[in-house]
Amino acid sequence: MQETKTEATSREGLRDLAEHFTRWREMRRRGEHVPPALWAEAVRMAHKHGAPHVAQRLQLDVDRLRERMRRPAEVRAPAPGRHFVELLGSAMPAAAAPSARECVVELRNATGATMRVELAGNGLSILAGLCREFCRA
Repeated sequence: MQETKTEATSREGLRDLAEHFTRWREMRRRGEHVPPALWAEAVRMAHKHGAPHVAQRLQLDVDRLRERMRRPAEVRAPAPGRHFVELLGSAMPAAAAPSARECVVELRNATGATMRVELAGNGLSILAGLCREFCRA
């Protein structure tokens, strides 16, 4: 039986999440709890693939994962995802001088890391690259 595109995407999503957990574990401080965004994504994957499989793949306690699966959806943190936001230089106020244009962006990736970027002038041109690299980290 051939795997569907949806199944392949879902399998890749679980593999990517396992990589996020691995990176988080490598960088975490002793005693630090799993970030809510990672738990939320683990719960989402467990609903698709089953708690035992996901717990084993992510090296999580299956009972804790099942307990989180039983929590009401409104209590859980929103599942991280990729969202597209297009920023157009032409959308900036025309009356403002190029040096007066400012932009502040705060990002949080799946591992819970946060980045704040303050750009002025033509700095908007580097924002897409910064965001892409941060989300890969």
